[in-house]
Amino acid sequence: MAFLSLSIDLAGSTRIKQEMVTIAQEDRARLETLYERFANVLYLLERGLYQAMIACRHARLDRLYLVKSVGDEYWYAYDLPEDAREAAAVTTEILTVLKEITAQERVLNLALPNAIGEDTTRLDDVSLFDIPLKIFVDVIDGALEVNSARYEHLKDLVLQATGQRKGPTYAVDNDFVEVCRRLNMGEAGMIVGKGRGISVRADYIGLEVDRFFRLAKCCHAGLIGVGGGLLERLPHRIANVSSDLDYLAIKRFATASGGGLSCFILNEEISPERMKGVAGSYVIHHLFDGATLSESIYANPRFVEPLLAPTRAFLAEHGFYAIDRAILFG
Repeated sequence: MAFLSLSIDLAGSTRIKQEMVTIAQEDRARLETLYERFANVLYLLERGLYQAMIACRHARLDRLYLVKSVGDEYWYAYDLPEDAREAAAVTTEILTVLKEITAQERVLNLALPNAIGEDTTRLDDVSLFDIPLKIFVDVIDGALEVNSARYEHLKDLVLQATGQRKGPTYAVDNDFVEVCRRLNMGEAGMIVGKGRGISVRADYIGLEVDRFFRLAKCCHAGLIGVGGGLLERLPHRIANVSSDLDYLAIKRFATASGGGLSCFILNEEISPERMKGVAGSYVIHHLFDGATLSESIYANPRFVEPLLAPTRAFLAEHGFYAIDRAILFG
């Protein structure tokens, strides 16, 4: 069964954490305070995503699955309906949700007070960030789920670790469950004492999965990357931005299902070299509009420039700044 694969990442997070370490000046308590502020940004991001999903008509939160998260990078899978029209409606709503969360503010203030409550971090330092998202979404057809089979291949080692021998029967006690939980292995319905059990996450392997993550690295902060394979399945229309800008690579984009999504689109062909071993080029369609970019794409404050500078350069290369603001934000 095909599923939507979604990567959501806080752009520039490593730079921000480096700034935190510099500001904390080897004070662990100060650094922990800054990390907590960063974590709150993550919590709000997840909350905004799930709230928007709950409000959808076609897409359902109970079909969205967090495969794994590594710090501030999230990999989700969404089980698509088999019916092509229903799948298109769901995909359109999910793209609309992604546009909504991309447009949300994620302001992180790294200024810390000193012992008498004075702000010890100057605003002319890079201490204030409005963190953009890097998002990529595509459809995956050819992948194998591997985590469910790990349990049968590895449970004998868990038995050894918990002082048991492999045999026709064994005790699924709390020690056994705890080791399985830590190693993310088990089988559905494994419940032990007082409702304690194992929640096992699915995981996928396949060339399309490898390609997906290579492409996610090619996306740009503030833009929503959509894989070529997904866009082919989505009924849509493409038109010039305006009659006098027909030469621009940037076009208007609109879907024809799920309530409709209207924005701008810019296509980028990714070479096999950039995908590191995946044969054949592939197209990423970058979606954006005034809501997702906001005035920050024109501004040059220090809290915007460090994270959006690469996006500004990418858009400028393709004639973005020839588009009148009234068109972009209209």
